[in-house]
Amino acid sequence: MRNLGIAFKLSFSILLFTSLIVMGIFIISFIYSWILLQMELIDVAKYSTSACLYKMESELLPIERTTQSLASFLEHSRPDSPQVRDLLKTAAGSSGAITGFAVASGNGRAGAGSFVSYGKDRSRFAESKESPEKLSREEWYRMPRERGTPSWSEPYGSPGGRAVMATYSVPFYLTMKGTRQFEGVAAAEVSLAPLQEIISSMKAGGNSYSFLISGKGTFIFHPDERLAMKESLFSLPEELSSPELSDLGRDMLREASEKPRGFFDSHTKQYASLMYAPLGSTGWSLGMVFNNRELMSRILELARKVFTLFFAGCALLLVVTILVARTITKPLRVLAQRTGEVARGNLDFELVPLASKDEVGQLTDRFISMRDSLKNYIKELTETTAAKERMESELKVAHEIQMGMLPKKFPPFPERPECDIYAFMKPARAVGGDFFDFFFIDGSHLLMVIGDVAGKGVPAALLMAKVCTFIRTIAYECRDPQVILDRVNKEISIDNDSCMFVTIFCALLDVRSGEMIYSNGGHNKPLLVRESGEVGFLGGAGCEAVGIDEDAAFRNEAITFKRNDRLVLYTDGVTEAFNVSAELYSNDRLCKIVKDHFSAGSMYLVQAVAQDVQAFAGKAEQSDDITVMVLQYN
Repeated sequence: MRNLGIAFKLSFSILLFTSLIVMGIFIISFIYSWILLQMELIDVAKYSTSACLYKMESELLPIERTTQSLASFLEHSRPDSPQVRDLLKTAAGSSGAITGFAVASGNGRAGAGSFVSYGKDRSRFAESKESPEKLSREEWYRMPRERGTPSWSEPYGSPGGRAVMATYSVPFYLTMKGTRQFEGVAAAEVSLAPLQEIISSMKAGGNSYSFLISGKGTFIFHPDERLAMKESLFSLPEELSSPELSDLGRDMLREASEKPRGFFDSHTKQYASLMYAPLGSTGWSLGMVFNNRELMSRILELARKVFTLFFAGCALLLVVTILVARTITKPLRVLAQRTGEVARGNLDFELVPLASKDEVGQLTDRFISMRDSLKNYIKELTETTAAKERMESELKVAHEIQMGMLPKKFPPFPERPECDIYAFMKPARAVGGDFFDFFFIDGSHLLMVIGDVAGKGVPAALLMAKVCTFIRTIAYECRDPQVILDRVNKEISIDNDSCMFVTIFCALLDVRSGEMIYSNGGHNKPLLVRESGEVGFLGGAGCEAVGIDEDAAFRNEAITFKRNDRLVLYTDGVTEAFNVSAELYSNDRLCKIVKDHFSAGSMYLVQAVAQDVQAFAGKAEQSDDITVMVLQYN
């Protein structure tokens, strides 16, 4: 895309965003249509299930009523055996689904433990005497006796194995002395073939089907012959089972579904929806399976047509947009060629202003103006660069001069074993305002000075050079730090229009006795490190900085060094160093690093402090000059 022209990019962008908008509208419409079809699916499923249930209940209801009437007659009329035979003969012809009737009595009405049945063909009649124990093993007799209510038996195959049968049994009772006692059972043997025809006829598509399960989950009817009257929802072979079927089976036997349940149908090898409802008083449940793919085929076909038209329209829109965009961007291509001339350094090209004052015309005018301004800028930049290079060269020389003014030979006094001194300075810029100095003014007195000029850069460096020169000149005339600071203060306070000042710590050490006289002109208090490891700030109240007030008063303080004591002098660039989180290095951190290295020599102690400050600051920019000086008294 980066190497293609504006015309194509413009066309592609228009096409892209137009496509996204159209696609968004299509997706929203598709989702809305999908939801509507899902709602329609629920309605269709409920209607189909209800219609199928109604037809099956219409088949079973006359059977239940006939059997209940037979039981009621037996309970109230107390007929003898011939009358029972005639009654069964009449009842057997009352419904086309009834294949036979039976009456079993336990008190001898038709004989003790009698069993009377009459076949559908009105030619089969049997009467036998069976013991109550043997009858109790028959499900059609045992269930209504135990429950006290009419019951449908678990479906079973006919003797020939060609039909599925079930028995509807109704108990009847004998009332003696106001107490109802179980007398027997009237039962109708029913062929479920009419139910199978109803279930087979109810379909909502090519792959849709219905099935019926018994109260134990057994498949009474199912289009898969491997399942009908052979398997249940809880005993399916592994290749036909799915995790959802067991849960669906339990739900089907509990209650009717409010909406279709999705599952993977092993029969059709597709995802489908199941609607189920109980079948009257039988304890059985009807399930209707709807193929989701078939129900959604209409919207999918519409989606394919919409996508075809969408891509055709996008191709046409792309061609038209490219043609229009190329016409608009032709002046831009000319400007692109002239820009190449600018890249090669040629600013003398010709560019004719456009008559049109649209955005492209304005861009051409601005480009011509830019060319002229660029010529002038390059000329001025050349002059400025030359001046900057001269300044950088001068600053480099100034840095070398400034560093040359400070002691840089260490150890500085190898012939003097009484003391050891080491110092380090890192300016924040090419030149800085920090300084340090030390020198013997006679055979036994060492003068030490450390200072920090307010500000940074060249002005601070100039004042630093001036102060260093004053101190060296005055120090040889007097041996009093207080007088030195007083005279330097008066010297730089005169005509100090820039209001610059400097903090100075000046000390005079007698290397023979260890006595040190010092005066502090507003500088950071040095750290005194005893041989025992005790670290503390040097005592005495500091005075104000040098150069602020011509009449400022400075005073001397005194301290005596013991063997291996050390004095750590530093500028505020150490304690006020910042890290990337804008945290200060602080006096506490300085005391800790000094205490951790209190027994190290002067050089190693200075290096430890400098490295710790650098590690603390990390990638943060150095904000001030950093100077550290350590004196070890031997």
